[in-house]
This record gives sequence, structure tokens and C-alpha cells, in this order.
Amino acid sequence: MNETVLIVDDSLTVRMDLSEAFCESGFETLVCGTAAEARARLAEGVANIYVLDVLLPDGDGVELLQEIRRSPTGSSAVVVMLSTEAEISDRIRGLQTGADEYVGKPYNIDYLTAKVRELAQARHRTIDDTRTILLVATDSTLAPALQEACGTSGFTFVAAPTGEEGLRVAGALRPDAVMVEAVLPGIDGAAVIRHIRRDAGGYIFVFISCDYRRWLQFGHNCAE
Repeated sequence: MNETVLIVDDSLTVRMDLSEAFCESGFETLVCGTAAEARARLAEGVANIYVLDVLLPDGDGVELLQEIRRSPTGSSAVVVMLSTEAEISDRIRGLQTGADEYVGKPYNIDYLTAKVRELAQARHRTIDDTRTILLVATDSTLAPALQEACGTSGFTFVAAPTGEEGLRVAGALRPDAVMVEAVLPGIDGAAVIRHIRRDAGGYIFVFISCDYRRWLQFGHNCAE
């Protein structure tokens, strides 16, 4: 598959470093130092993967991300955000706007290229008539149990163990429904729902209680 990565960063060193690494990994690359240059490339529709710095000399990388997601070719693109800032507000803004991943600087270049390849491959998988349900819960056994309970009903459960990861997965996959545990590490369940609903209010939400057996029964009802 032909994959073109648009790298948007105000540092020439970062642009050249990433361009070389992605080229060595088999990607085609384009580089931009400003949001204005990136918008021109976006209008041309030449990229299907974006690596964006949050802080740009002439704009906000998260706002540029929003423009990418609204564009004809950008809705299905892979988008990874870069930033030296560790504030949770930046991470939430990027994740709820539809970033597939958030990588802090200084980055591990092997991890970054491998993650982009993984996300690109996931984008190309087709799920046809399968309905995807995002399960944001700390219990790692709950998603497989619900998947087994639903059988061949056409539901696929995707698990996220934290609220922050749930926001990232929701932005990347755009699931048909979201099941959220009330108590989560970091961002709690209510905040997860608020952030996802603010971005795309059409989701079906289910708030998970601590009664495990009730959600297994939910799965059996899905399968019927």
C-alpha cells in the first residue's frame, strides 16, 4: 500500500530526522514547518498519514488536526501528535479531536515509526457489517467475556483500560457505541463521556456498574 506521511514541525532537525526514518521504513514523506504549509498540502490531498507538532509558529496543531478530520481525505487518515508539553489538557484536546496517538518529545523514533505502521495497517482493515463497541474498563477480562457472550451477533468489542486510552481509541475507530466504567484511573467515566460527546454527540453510551454478571447478560441479549 502506498503511504505518504506529512510531517509538520517547526524544527528542521525534527523534520529531517523523521523524514529519514520514515523513508527507511518504506513510507513516502513530505515536510512542512508551518500550519500554513500543511494546509496547502492538505488541500492537495497528497498525504494519508500526519505527524503534527502541537505547537507551531503560526498556529495550533490541535486546531490543524480538526481541519484535517473535516477534510475529504483526512477523516480516515492516521494522525499522530507530537509535543514537549505533558499537560493533560493538550492530550485530551488532541485525543477527543481525533488523534490516533500522542507521543511526547523527546520521542523514540523506532517506537514512532512502528506505531504509525501499526495504525496505518489498522486503518486498512475492513469490518464490513461488524458493529464496534468500545469498552472503557479496568477489568481486562470483561471485553473477552462480552465478546464470547455476543457470539456471532456481529458485535466486536475493543477494550481500553483507562479513560485517556478510551479517548484515543474513540477518535481513531469511531465506534458504534461506547461502554464506560464509572471509576477509572486518571480521567473518570463521566469525563470520558463528556469529551467524546463533545466531539461526536451521536454515540450510544452505556454506563457500566460494578456488577459483572449484568454485563454478561447484556452480551447474551445482544446475541439474541
